Amino acid sequence: MKMLTLLGLVVALAGAAFAYPTLTGPTGMATLPTAETLPAGQLNLAADYYNTSDGPIENTYPVRLSFGVTENVEIGGAFLLQEDMDMWVIHAKLSPLLPLLGFNWGAGAQYAQQDFPVLGDDTITQVYWVGDMVMNEGGEGQPTFDLTLGVNWTDSDLLNDDAIRFFAGVRAGFVNNFSVGAEYQTEDDDLDAEALWSAYARLGLTDTIAVQAGWTNGPFFGTNDHNLFVGINFGWGMIAE
Repeated sequence: MKMLTLLGLVVALAGAAFAYPTLTGPTGMATLPTAETLPAGQLNLAADYYNTSDGPIENTYPVRLSFGVTENVEIGGAFLLQEDMDMWVIHAKLSPLLPLLGFNWGAGAQYAQQDFPVLGDDTITQVYWVGDMVMNEGGEGQPTFDLTLGVNWTDSDLLNDDAIRFFAGVRAGFVNNFSVGAEYQTEDDDLDAEALWSAYARLGLTDTIAVQAGWTNGPFFGTNDHNLFVGINFGWGMIAE
């Protein structure tokens, strides 16, 4: 019910859109990827403060670097700094691959490793298929509205389990380089404490600098705690479409 209310708020508020990374690196929403990729030759560097100290881990500091290899190929890496439980991630995305049913579809993968002092290392492998649809292109001074649908397969060595989960997101872009969004991923009892969902807002300060703030219980797995994150993204190239 909370998620339906949140999605309704985003729709009611809905222009600008940003090639902004998730907390693990791929261009996308708060924690879930979209079918967007960085333009060829663009380099993005992002860093966030993620207030996870009320959970089982200390505060998290995700730092991400992504690069547009071609107009439809993106690669990158991330390092999530946590006390004694650092995580590193590499990712690659190929999009768009296929226009179908009004969506531009693409595919990608993430590979992560996290160190736990007592439990040992966890290796996370994720492959996803994702599509974006422009619901309202907007116009001069008018908002834009985008819909994202996707599915991922995620495997955790530490949990000794894997699952297929579906996800969706909505984004609204406004004048003055401001956008808001929300995302939701279905819950798997073996991987998630609860369904993953997030809300966030982003603001482009200049042609190369954007900031964000949001609330999530991700990334990768839905936890019991939703926490605040705030961050900044530097783009060498145009970050606003």
